[in-house]
Amino acid sequence: MSLRYMQRKCPEHIQSVRAFSLSFWCYGLSFLLLITEQTVFAEKSIIVGQTLQESPSFQKGFVHPGILHVQTDLDRMKIMIQQEREPWKSGYEKLKTHPQSQSDYQLRGPFEEIGRKPNVHFAHFDQDANAAYQCAVMWYITGNTSYAEKSSRIVNAWASMLQTVSGKDAILMAGLGPFKMINAAEILRYTHDRWTEADSRRCERMFKNVIYPTIKNFATFANGNWDTACIKTMMAIGVFCNDRDIFQRAVNYYYTGSGNGSITHYIINETGQCQESGRDQQHTQLGLAHLAEACQIAWNQDLDLFSVADNRLFKGFEYTAKYNLGYEVPFVHHVDTTGKYHHTKISPRDERFRPIWEMSWNHYHKRRGLDMPYTRQVGEKIRPEGAAHGADHPGFGTFLFSLPSETEPTAVLLPANYAIGADLSFLKQAEERGIVFKDKGIPKPGLQIFRDHGYNWIRLRLFHTPSRLPNNLSYTIATAKEAKQLGYKFLLNFHYSDTWADPGHQIIPKAWRDMSHDQLVQTVKEYTRDTIAAFRDAGVLPDMVQIGNEITPGILWPDGKLPEHWNNFTELLKAGIEGVRAGIGKKPCPKIMLHIDKGGDRKATQGFFDKIASYNIHYDVIGQSFYPWWHGSLEDLSENMTFMANTYQKDIILVEVAYNWRPTEYRNKPAPFPETPQGQRQFLEEVNRIVLNTPGNHGIGIFWWEPAVFGGLRSRGFFDDDGNALPVMNAFDNFIRK
Repeated sequence: MSLRYMQRKCPEHIQSVRAFSLSFWCYGLSFLLLITEQTVFAEKSIIVGQTLQESPSFQKGFVHPGILHVQTDLDRMKIMIQQEREPWKSGYEKLKTHPQSQSDYQLRGPFEEIGRKPNVHFAHFDQDANAAYQCAVMWYITGNTSYAEKSSRIVNAWASMLQTVSGKDAILMAGLGPFKMINAAEILRYTHDRWTEADSRRCERMFKNVIYPTIKNFATFANGNWDTACIKTMMAIGVFCNDRDIFQRAVNYYYTGSGNGSITHYIINETGQCQESGRDQQHTQLGLAHLAEACQIAWNQDLDLFSVADNRLFKGFEYTAKYNLGYEVPFVHHVDTTGKYHHTKISPRDERFRPIWEMSWNHYHKRRGLDMPYTRQVGEKIRPEGAAHGADHPGFGTFLFSLPSETEPTAVLLPANYAIGADLSFLKQAEERGIVFKDKGIPKPGLQIFRDHGYNWIRLRLFHTPSRLPNNLSYTIATAKEAKQLGYKFLLNFHYSDTWADPGHQIIPKAWRDMSHDQLVQTVKEYTRDTIAAFRDAGVLPDMVQIGNEITPGILWPDGKLPEHWNNFTELLKAGIEGVRAGIGKKPCPKIMLHIDKGGDRKATQGFFDKIASYNIHYDVIGQSFYPWWHGSLEDLSENMTFMANTYQKDIILVEVAYNWRPTEYRNKPAPFPETPQGQRQFLEEVNRIVLNTPGNHGIGIFWWEPAVFGGLRSRGFFDDDGNALPVMNAFDNFIRK
């Protein structure tokens, strides 16, 4: 830090440093007489009887997301909430109900300047930083895009406006709240596909041009919690901006920094006494919290700072916990690295434990197997951890940092793009008619129940002009809106009919019956275009589109019937695909699926898709139906999945799958599984295993056909006759995404 910069930003500190330099020698000799043989004067990396090792050089690329949370951390939190596991569930309640974790949070900023002493929008920024971070976490856990949009709006607003960090305490201002803003940006950048590269670049500018210059030279004149704040925030900036030099600068300072915040200057000896232990216990806990966060970031980047100096951070936590629980601890006279702060006795106990203990407890005890009796007692005393004071540190550690024990079941990893889907085209109608769906006996909206159990895709059918069925354009848009609000992706299933289109029925819409082939091709294109545009304008553009449903026998009979009219059929397919592309405007194009009903039939599958290839049809995903009483055995399915993946190199989704929970299809013939609630779940688990084992990771998902169906087909659904969720609902509870 330049003298000019310090004079402009923190003149009081310059004056104090000058005053100290003039007076130090006046009392220096007498002061040295006060130091006993137990006194530690921390200097550079040297401590009594020990030399600190060199800081490691960071040469690798960065892991993303990778500040406080890597992808597996986010996934662990999500699955624990889906499973309603403790202590995560209780910890999550603290986060979920916090005022700054709400999707309707009202921004306090942005402003061009923030500062401390004098305070300039200090509280506004910190509250917004809390909300940005907490809503980013809420977005990932719930899948509700309103949280992501709120977090994005906060981060983008400040990134577009902030120019200056000011005041005597500018360094502390820059070291605290911005840390949460950086973590929010990191989560958004790597989990929210609507956050753009331009958004990321604006954030990089704010972090590197406004925040980093303020903390670049640390706070060598201040108590250690200032330095420790700089370390963690500098590391976070390095990760987000993919800047190894910035990251390395913070790591080096953690090891051997000259101020009070380096590891052996803050935790001054092997007993765990801290530089601020003689000041007050709140600031001592704050410094420890910052160091733990820095260690967590490094750990996520494959650097172990937790163990530096013989687990010095571990000792600091235990010492501080023990003392504030009421036990006696040793204390030595200590003068800090500036010479300004001289403590001859420990400060009074403070039973107001900050929510900082879970991170260190889970690392040292659960990962490393080290006993932390006093940290454990504090954890038990305050668990579940709630919010931090202001934006001092993350808070909510019980939810954010708790790790499962070795005896707890390990979740199964799914590919990040894996679709756990359901065709819920009748769900809205069922609920409008008064049918109540229940999960563990508790009535809930059906969409929420499926979301709570890991479902991330919804499939909705669309009829042209249905007479009795509800699946027209307005109904489908309304359902899609409800699903998108909960974070679902959306597969639109064009039937190109007024009623069911399937292998036995591909009935042309009544409005199109008298058209010639050329007129029909043009109409299919325009109808598809206008329909996609309607979804786009409603803010629910599909993520994937089926051009027809179970189209092995063709579409729009008789014009596009197969095998008689392959030319007509493929021209109609191309018209539908062109219509999708014409309707999206400037939005990304949904993936195109071609869906047939031959899940267990390799020969028929080959006959269809080889012919499609000869007509140069451009599509993205193969969709298959697999009902075992119609489409073959599980062995047949496995063989066909392998064939399709190896032959066509396309992703494959079983877009219609079902099995009964009471005897229906297998009354008089052998069944692959009992038609019971447990047999239904076993069927889904086995089908999922086959899809996941598809070569080249080309098996990318399963959609259950109408798990919320009512009436005569209810035995294929996920709910019993009283609306209670059956065991099959839990089939994906132990799955998390890579």
